[in-house]
Amino acid sequence: MAGSFERKVRKNMEKVNEQRRKQGGQIIGSSTGTAGDTYYGRNVTVPIMLLGLSILYLVMTMFWTKVGMRGMDWLVFGLYVLLAVVFFIRRPYLRVGKTGLYTLKGGRERSMTVDQIKSIKVQSGYVIVERQGKGGNWVFNKTLGRYDTVAIAERLEKFAAANQLPFHSEVTKS
Repeated sequence: MAGSFERKVRKNMEKVNEQRRKQGGQIIGSSTGTAGDTYYGRNVTVPIMLLGLSILYLVMTMFWTKVGMRGMDWLVFGLYVLLAVVFFIRRPYLRVGKTGLYTLKGGRERSMTVDQIKSIKVQSGYVIVERQGKGGNWVFNKTLGRYDTVAIAERLEKFAAANQLPFHSEVTKS
């Protein structure tokens, strides 16, 4: 099924379930969105970079100018810190569905269906999903993204087998 059709079905199912809840009836199906296993990471590099920039801005404004910190300078400093906190709290993820993969990239959820996937490669500490055609590969790593790459690799191996996708593993199983 096409993704737009699935969204329409899900939206209509939510409306029907809301009406059934109000009338005291039994709900049908699941209205939780795209089902699948979700693996969370943690973004630490961008918050550290933003905090460093905010401290640099603070030091440069306080000590290298004759005027010192004024209202707008404190606002800019506070917004940099707030942005760092937002990036730290909003965790990146990989959700493995029945016929597609979903992740948070560029501030919004991106999807890759089975027909867009060229292959899946697993290396020590890395999981790489190669895309056919335009667009970059998705790389999930243990160092920067703080993903559990072992669990992701096991789940993607099952996903590749179910959807007849090439799966390459360069990790020796012990």
